Amino acid sequence: PTNLGTGMRASVMLHLPALQKSGAINSLSQNLSKLGLTIRGLYGEGTKPKGAIYQLSNQITLGISEETAIANLKNIATQIAAQEEAMRQNLLQSPDIQDALSRSVGMLKYCRVINHAEAVELLSNLRFALAVEMIDGINIADIDALMEKIQPANILLGGGVATPEERDKKRAEIIHEALRGL
Repeated sequence: PTNLGTGMRASVMLHLPALQKSGAINSLSQNLSKLGLTIRGLYGEGTKPKGAIYQLSNQITLGISEETAIANLKNIATQIAAQEEAMRQNLLQSPDIQDALSRSVGMLKYCRVINHAEAVELLSNLRFALAVEMIDGINIADIDALMEKIQPANILLGGGVATPEERDKKRAEIIHEALRGL
């Protein structure tokens, strides 16, 4: 039934580390469902967020036009981004948050082996630190590209499939190289 009407599912990806760290995601999710929207993990329905990256999409496709669905999604995404920005500034006052962001940079720069889950979490923290201008030396688009590059399926060695241990080592090398100037 959710695919009746236009059948169009529009979505936007949002990086929401501050809302996640503050615990505000749960109430946000409940409020969004009342507006005909849903927020899910990075890979859609039934997935958990990785690196505080969420997918916001419309649930209602019956009785509204495609234009209305997209306008509503854009409006709500803009409001969520504003909430995230305000929460980032609030959280940044905490020495514990500052320390966690700084430690993430150090761990990424000097790791020699790192699994995918840890790498995504640490890169999310690095992205957060860049967004609040706590550090510089690399841009957010480069971090986004790095997150894609370190996906397990993207790490091949010698033209073949790598073992998890080989991928973890290669992932650390890729990250180390990308953050060399940081």
